[in-house]
Amino acid sequence: MWAERLRRGLSRLGVAATARPREGEPFPVTAVVQPVGDRSKSYLEPAQTPSGVYAREYAVGYLLPEERALALAPGDRLTVAGEQYRLRRTAVHRIRGEPVYLWCVLLREEGRDAEGSL
Repeated sequence: MWAERLRRGLSRLGVAATARPREGEPFPVTAVVQPVGDRSKSYLEPAQTPSGVYAREYAVGYLLPEERALALAPGDRLTVAGEQYRLRRTAVHRIRGEPVYLWCVLLREEGRDAEGSL
């Protein structure tokens, strides 16, 4: 019951994104990207990007628990609203053994195109 409610909420809040595993073909996912503030509090007056992410290096991502999304690992990439991120850390969150979402720490990559090359 709770797992399904959380998935529905993420589905409503999420935006279309593209996952690019290091091995294999890119595939569509639904992602919610949340900015991560820094300790200096400089994030209180940031510029926002179209995806709603503050113009900072790190963000936290929540991906719906689609089978291929659950297999994403550190080093894979995620493109959201034209922003390119590298997954730094991932964890599957479960309720009573049922996957609810893939949580990940994202590092924004600047100066890279959609394919990840410089």
